[in-house]
Parts: sequence; structure tokens; C-alpha cells
Amino acid sequence: MKKLSAFMCVSLLLLGACDKKESIVSKDQTEKQHDKKQESHAPKQKDVFAATQTALKAKTKINIFLPTEIPLSNEKKALSAHTEGQDKNYTVTFFESNSPIPVDSAALSDSNQAKQIAKLSVKQYETKEEAGKSLCSTFVLNPDYEKDVPSKDDPTAIDVGNGIKGFTEGAAGTMYLNFVKDHWAIFVKSPSTNKDENIPIAKSIVKQMEKTKLPTPNSYAVVEVDNRHKQNRVYWQNGNTLYGIETSGSIEDAITIAAHFESTSK
Repeated sequence: MKKLSAFMCVSLLLLGACDKKESIVSKDQTEKQHDKKQESHAPKQKDVFAATQTALKAKTKINIFLPTEIPLSNEKKALSAHTEGQDKNYTVTFFESNSPIPVDSAALSDSNQAKQIAKLSVKQYETKEEAGKSLCSTFVLNPDYEKDVPSKDDPTAIDVGNGIKGFTEGAAGTMYLNFVKDHWAIFVKSPSTNKDENIPIAKSIVKQMEKTKLPTPNSYAVVEVDNRHKQNRVYWQNGNTLYGIETSGSIEDAITIAAHFESTSK
């Protein structure tokens, strides 16, 4: 009887191991099929970026840096771009469409065929100081913004997560929530009637920045959410060059694009 019990236990263990192995194999096969499905989407974003790079080389004399990923509304959409450039600046407007459209195609101007999702602007100045002044002027930014933060004991400070404190101010029917994280000045603007939206947006930005590494600015850098005009802007300075990303969708998309930007140190 003991021998029979031992035999049954061993058999059950072997059957369990086989089931577990089959489960692992099945999971691996499912993941591989999913990866293969993901790889089948056309056109590849990297191909679009390569075509964009080629188009810009004929239009500008400065070094070209681009994102390596652009979020699309769904995985079936295709990415394309329209390029413009001069000696010391260039812009790339990114579009999504139901079917592939070549870079710089006239079809991109047809809203029935393509939808604008983001815009990249890059401009080189004569000096680092000139670039910094331009960015500060654009965003009405205090050059010492990293010092202009509320203390943790300030009763008027707003907690935006991860121990970061912000402050609010209002003017001309607009409520502002401002704070600083990782050398980035962050502004959230909403109509005074929708001021309660600012805090959850600010917290979502902090949460995303905890998970997503943005470019490290060597001078000034700004994340701005403007709910009045449904516009998001992420701008940063590297030496004498300014990089800017603008979207009309979610701020998460703008931050994702900036986080997947080619290193500008090369």
C-alpha cells in the first residue's frame, strides 16, 4: 500500500511538472506571436525617422536629432512627417494615418488622410546665453526658477507627489500651478473655473517623470500644460541649441517623445 501511494505521488508530481512546462511553452509561444504581430506594423517608425533624417540633411546645416518613438492613437496607425529647415533650425511635424504616407508627401496636408499629432522644433543660436534668454522669454521664465520653490513647511504649498511642493497663483482668469523637478520647471495652466484640474495633472506628470527619464538639461528646461488652449510644450536647452516638442493631445505623449529623444551630446 505504501509503495502504491508513493508511486501515485511521483506520478502526480510528474504530471504537474509537465502541465507547468506546457504552460510555460504556451506562454512563450503567445509572447513570440505577439512580438511578431507588433513587428509586422508598417511602416516601421525607424524607417520614418530615417527618411526624415535624409530629408532634413538637404535643408539644414546643423546636427540633426530626432525622437526614436512617437506615440500613436492605436497600433494600426502609421507614422509620417513633414520637414522644414534652414541653416540653423529645423522643424518636423509628425502625423498619423490609417495607411502609410511618405515623408513630405502632399497628402499630409489633407486632414481626411492624416492627423497632426506632434511638432518638433530645433534652433541653434550664436551663444548659450542667447539660447537661454530666448527660452526664458518664451515661457516668461525666471532664470533662477530652481530657487523659487516653496519650502516643505510652507502651509500654502501644494503637494504634487514624491515630496515635491508647488505653488499656485492666478491672473486674468487663469490659475497656475508651478513646481520644479529634476531641473525642469513645470507649469500647469487652467481657466480659473477649472482650477481643480491642475493638481491631478501635476501629480500625473511627477509620476511619469519618476518612471521616464527626460533629457538632462545643462541650462533651462520647461514642461508646460496649457488647458486653456489644449496645448502641451516640452522645451529644453543644450548648449546653444533649443529643442521643443508640442502636442495637442495628452502631456504624457509629449513627455514620452522627449524621453525617447536621441542623445544631443554626440
